[in-house]
Amino acid sequence: MFNSSINLSYDCLIVTMPSKGPVWQYFKESGDSVLCNQCGKSYNKSTARSSTNPLWYHLKNQHNIHPQNSVPRPTPTKKPSTVKLITCYAERKSQQRMYAELAATDRLSFNQIAKSEFIRSAMRNQKLPAHSSPTTIRGKVLEFYKEAKDAVTSELKEKVSKGSRFAVSFDEWTGKNRRYLTLNVHTKGADFYNHGMIRVWANQTAETILKLVTLRLQEFGLELHHIAAFVTDGASIMIKLGRIAPCEHIVCLSHTLHLVIADIFYKKKMTADSDNEENELEEAQDVEQDEEDHEDIDDDDASIPSLNDTNLGPADSPPLMADDIEPVINKVRKIVTKFRKSPVKNDLLQKEVALTFGEELNLLRDCKTRWSSMFAMLQRYLKIYVPVHKVLEELELGNLQLSSGELKQVKEIVDCLEPFQVATNVLCERTATLAKAECIIQFLCSKLEDLNTDLSLKLSERLKVRYFKRRNTQMVSIANFFEDPSCFSAQPLDEFKMPSKATVIRATKAFHGRLYAAEESADQPQSSTTGAQQTPVNLAGELSEFLKSKQSTSRVEADTFTKEFNLHVSGGVRTKTLQEAYEAVLVVPPTSVEAERVFSAAGLYLTKIRCRMSDSTLNMLIFLKFFFGRLKTRQDNKL
Repeated sequence: MFNSSINLSYDCLIVTMPSKGPVWQYFKESGDSVLCNQCGKSYNKSTARSSTNPLWYHLKNQHNIHPQNSVPRPTPTKKPSTVKLITCYAERKSQQRMYAELAATDRLSFNQIAKSEFIRSAMRNQKLPAHSSPTTIRGKVLEFYKEAKDAVTSELKEKVSKGSRFAVSFDEWTGKNRRYLTLNVHTKGADFYNHGMIRVWANQTAETILKLVTLRLQEFGLELHHIAAFVTDGASIMIKLGRIAPCEHIVCLSHTLHLVIADIFYKKKMTADSDNEENELEEAQDVEQDEEDHEDIDDDDASIPSLNDTNLGPADSPPLMADDIEPVINKVRKIVTKFRKSPVKNDLLQKEVALTFGEELNLLRDCKTRWSSMFAMLQRYLKIYVPVHKVLEELELGNLQLSSGELKQVKEIVDCLEPFQVATNVLCERTATLAKAECIIQFLCSKLEDLNTDLSLKLSERLKVRYFKRRNTQMVSIANFFEDPSCFSAQPLDEFKMPSKATVIRATKAFHGRLYAAEESADQPQSSTTGAQQTPVNLAGELSEFLKSKQSTSRVEADTFTKEFNLHVSGGVRTKTLQEAYEAVLVVPPTSVEAERVFSAAGLYLTKIRCRMSDSTLNMLIFLKFFFGRLKTRQDNKL
């Protein structure tokens, strides 16, 4: 066994194989031994390989040959053989950053990093300390976390000084019987900053959650008047938080679409006081107060909420499907299960599928708590139902075949769910805006009405009810105005008609005033309160002057803002005030799906093996994961 010298390069990680030294000119190998060329003295081969000191000692004492007298080996013209292992990064990194990337990006535990001989050898080769203690490595990662947090804080403060405003999306997640709150700060250009995970203890009220969010924002140098809007799901506690928060509140549209499907496809849970209108409203808005553990959920699935805990059945059972849909869905599931549980049957099916389509296509089994998986199952079944029915006949299972009426019902379900699937995927893109989301909902309604089936019309009607109950009309109208200044003269669908111009002007002025009032008041000079001012003769005169000053000031401000507004409508020119309002509304996403993506990532760290991970460690790793992701995105954009 030989010792390899490991050269840690930041263009790539290289392992260089050692070459023989000059002592081997005087010795030759013979089986498991090495023999002196001059006297035939024998040495153990493995011992000589590990250290050549005994060989030099023999040459010096027996043959008077010293290392400095030896003939140097000629420099090889060929480069030493190398093995490229891992593509790394262009710039040189600190040891703290290397440990942080191994822990956050590669998801290695601190103990794995400490016990890896390869990593320690690489550190030693770069003349860096090779730490073998998990506690020490965690400390190094913590050092880099503090540096990264300071860098993010400085960057956000710089954006604030330039007049930028932000949106915040957050949600609750339960993992390994622990509840967390995650925050994402959204900026323009589809960029966002993850602010880690906040442990939530026991039952929390809307006031305490607002306090937790405020404190975490202040850690990064942000205040609530820097936030244009909160984006959350429709849980009752989040609805109340939106009412008491000083900023605007947007309810996630992805959850809204999910509830529309749940209303039609799944039975509602009956309660003793279901006639109470207030309770019904809370149930309609309650979407996953306690999130499922997303440990084995893909990032792509994070945009589709779960159907569990949405008042669709008993608490410990899957949601019950509607009576007119359940029989055909269960029949398809039974067929899929037959083939997926039997390799022999599946081989026969794939042989027929390959003859028809030129490739193998497996039947997909749905997850009963995700409508998107039901759509995928039915869509795949419709595609290959001819080979499926043929194989069922060969296996004498013709009683499982779907009738023509059942096939028609499956096709109707697929046709109705496909627009929802497409709309959800587009809504959950990071480039989605409130104006774009409004157009998506209009498109979805029109497509459902064009299908003109009982199911599609029910979905369309329920979609409008759900959407307009959760729609923030003020924010949407401002977004639509900036997207199309001529929207007041347009004639969209009656339900989506814009408010009057005066209403939008007032909403835009109030929105801008809340975000920039602090800066504007700081820029205004302080009025003198010395005795040089003339004191009114009596209180009646003082009141009269006060009312005149307020009326004139408000009228001038209103006239100025109206002129700026009309200028933009006529010529598309935005003044500084309107540009600030436009950039503020542009950063608000229509969904809280970014929080769902964070949950998927958190499930990869807080696993069954690492279930004792501390809250501070999870917060640190989640923050660093998205920190490195943002750095990589910026590097890719520069290339």
